[in-house]
Amino acid sequence: MKKYLIFIALIALVLSGCQGEVATTREFTDDLGRTVTLPTTIERVAPSGYPSQMLLFTLAPDKMVGWAGRPQAGQLKYVPEFGSFFGKRGNLNSEALMASNAQLVVDFGEEKPGIREDLDKLQQKIGIPIVFIKGDLETISSAYTKLGTLLDCADKAKALADFCDQTMYYAATKSDLVETPRRIYLGDGNDGLEAVSATSVHGRVIQMKRRAAD
Repeated sequence: MKKYLIFIALIALVLSGCQGEVATTREFTDDLGRTVTLPTTIERVAPSGYPSQMLLFTLAPDKMVGWAGRPQAGQLKYVPEFGSFFGKRGNLNSEALMASNAQLVVDFGEEKPGIREDLDKLQQKIGIPIVFIKGDLETISSAYTKLGTLLDCADKAKALADFCDQTMYYAATKSDLVETPRRIYLGDGNDGLEAVSATSVHGRVIQMKRRAAD
């Protein structure tokens, strides 16, 4: 009887080993075609700059481990500010970012020359996976959808994506009612003297034309 019980226990042990280990990582291909290895579950995420900060704060603020730039005093004081990767405000504090124990960094925006190589180098330096999600006026809804899948909040992402599409169509439809377009100066900076390009995201908002509904 004792030998029989030992034999059953050995069989159970073998069978349990055959079931394999539960996967703790997954592969994700970002909008630059980079394949990045990510944790299966992501609870701590960091923005690469102001555009991705906007995306993350509206979708999953509870998973943010810090700011690229703190928007206002008093908001989420308990998370650090570690700067942004690129642009004229690029001031990344890589040590602060690494100390945040982020599982993922999201870079969101327009694809620019050399960005693939830049992200690969930075990912190697900080030891944190970085994914790039392309984003502009026309694709912001799909950006929410992709990020919702990554962060396991697909329902909220869909609601935000639908809102973006509805708002874009409403604004474009209203623009057709303007009979005489006005010339507009769009300025940036503390003194408003930094002209914003007409081809930028901000400039394209002003020049928006109606697009057909799907």
